Amino acid sequence: EDIKRVLGFIKYSTGKLPLPDSIVLDKWRPHEDIHAFMDGIPAEPFRDKTLYPFVAELEANYPAIRAEFAALCANAADRFQSVTSMNYASGWQTLVLYFNGHRSRFDHSL
Repeated sequence: EDIKRVLGFIKYSTGKLPLPDSIVLDKWRPHEDIHAFMDGIPAEPFRDKTLYPFVAELEANYPAIRAEFAALCANAADRFQSVTSMNYASGWQTLVLYFNGHRSRFDHSL
């Protein structure tokens, strides 16, 4: 089932499969800028973390993750960029860690 979802993601991303009407016809969803859609994942603001075993590991490593992020912010604010027109309009920016399968080049000694 997961591989079908990933294959669908690729088809949506490459334009070989149109987005579902539930998204396209929803006036509150700017579907023109959706570049990462996976069918079958509900749009919920919060999820039960017990459904995702990896969450416990992320929570346990929160101090290290936060410190690494703080170092990135302190030393290179220009690393953040707008990656879609939705980002430009809203003011959101993204720290791109991987792009097209390639790891971004940062000073990893931070």
